[in-house]
Amino acid sequence: MVRKKWKRNELLEILDNEFLSTQEVLDTLQITKQALYSLVLRNKIEQVRKGSVKLYFRSDIEKKTY
Repeated sequence: MVRKKWKRNELLEILDNEFLSTQEVLDTLQITKQALYSLVLRNKIEQVRKGSVKLYFRSDIEKKTY
Protein backbone atom coordinates (compact mmCIF):
# COMPACT_ATOMS: atom_id res chain seq x y z
CA MET A 1 0.00 0.00 0.00
CA VAL A 2 1.38 3.37 -1.00
CA ARG A 3 0.80 6.31 1.32
CA LYS A 4 0.03 9.63 -0.28
CA LYS A 5 2.60 12.30 0.42
CA TRP A 6 0.61 15.36 1.44
CA LYS A 7 1.85 18.83 0.70
CA ARG A 8 1.80 21.30 3.55
CA ASN A 9 -0.73 23.60 1.85
CA GLU A 10 -3.06 20.62 1.21
CA LEU A 11 -3.00 19.70 4.88
CA LEU A 12 -3.68 23.29 5.95
CA GLU A 13 -6.60 23.44 3.53
CA ILE A 14 -8.06 20.23 4.98
CA LEU A 15 -7.69 21.60 8.51
CA ASP A 16 -9.33 24.88 7.54
CA ASN A 17 -12.19 23.21 5.65
CA GLU A 18 -12.96 20.41 8.10
CA PHE A 19 -12.17 21.76 11.57
CA LEU A 20 -12.78 24.82 13.75
CA SER A 21 -10.75 26.14 16.64
CA THR A 22 -12.26 26.74 20.06
CA GLN A 23 -12.55 30.47 19.38
CA GLU A 24 -14.21 29.88 16.01
CA VAL A 25 -16.79 27.61 17.67
CA LEU A 26 -17.47 30.18 20.38
CA ASP A 27 -17.96 32.90 17.76
CA THR A 28 -20.11 30.73 15.49
CA LEU A 29 -22.42 29.45 18.21
CA GLN A 30 -22.23 32.65 20.27
CA ILE A 31 -21.69 30.71 23.48
CA THR A 32 -19.22 30.83 26.37
CA LYS A 33 -16.29 28.48 26.89
CA GLN A 34 -18.14 26.91 29.79
CA ALA A 35 -21.14 26.19 27.57
CA LEU A 36 -18.90 24.65 24.91
CA TYR A 37 -17.16 22.39 27.41
CA SER A 38 -20.55 21.35 28.76
CA LEU A 39 -21.60 20.33 25.24
CA VAL A 40 -18.36 18.35 24.86
CA LEU A 41 -18.81 16.60 28.22
CA ARG A 42 -22.38 15.65 27.28
CA ASN A 43 -21.14 14.30 23.91
CA LYS A 44 -23.20 16.84 21.96
CA ILE A 45 -20.06 18.08 20.17
CA GLU A 46 -16.99 15.96 19.49
CA GLN A 47 -13.63 17.43 20.41
CA VAL A 48 -10.43 16.29 18.68
CA ARG A 49 -7.27 16.75 20.73
CA LYS A 50 -3.64 16.68 19.70
CA GLY A 51 -1.51 17.67 22.64
CA SER A 52 -2.90 20.94 23.94
CA VAL A 53 -4.71 21.77 20.69
CA LYS A 54 -8.48 21.26 20.64
CA LEU A 55 -10.37 21.19 17.35
CA TYR A 56 -14.00 20.59 16.46
CA PHE A 57 -15.53 19.14 13.32
CA ARG A 58 -16.95 21.98 11.23
CA SER A 59 -19.91 19.83 10.16
CA ASP A 60 -20.92 19.23 13.80
CA ILE A 61 -20.86 22.95 14.54
CA GLU A 62 -22.74 23.89 11.37
CA LYS A 63 -25.51 21.45 12.37
CA LYS A 64 -25.84 23.31 15.69
CA THR A 65 -26.43 26.67 14.02
CA TYR A 66 -29.76 25.68 12.48
